[in-house]
Amino acid sequence: MLNIFTMKLNKLVFVFCIGFSPGIALCQTSKQQAPVLITLDDDSKKLTLLKGEFFTLELKNHLDGGFVLNAPQFDPLILVLCKHSKKTPLNGPIGAPGIESWLFKALKRGKTKVKVTSSRPWMKKDSVQTFSNEIVIK
Repeated sequence: MLNIFTMKLNKLVFVFCIGFSPGIALCQTSKQQAPVLITLDDDSKKLTLLKGEFFTLELKNHLDGGFVLNAPQFDPLILVLCKHSKKTPLNGPIGAPGIESWLFKALKRGKTKVKVTSSRPWMKKDSVQTFSNEIVIK
């Protein structure tokens, strides 16, 4: 009886671990493949990628008036978010903007918009569109 329980537990642990590993495997990059960089200068433009290519979205986070950047909105069947990071300025004047970056990978052919909004955390409905870009995967 204990043997059957142990087998089922091992199978459950295996399935649990496998459930998390595809996300890790999806985001592995080769050293030769540099991601395409898009910034606020690319707002309202179109980016065309091939399946498997990466791109990084970098935006300044000014925090003016208490606004913070919200998580990007996109179709998770077309893109996968591999990494999000925040860089605070080490030098410069007080209140200098930091940079937030998001690394995405193109999963399959299709189109999606990547939108980032800014909002004040204490105000639920006070949201401003900060960035929008159409991503086309071929």
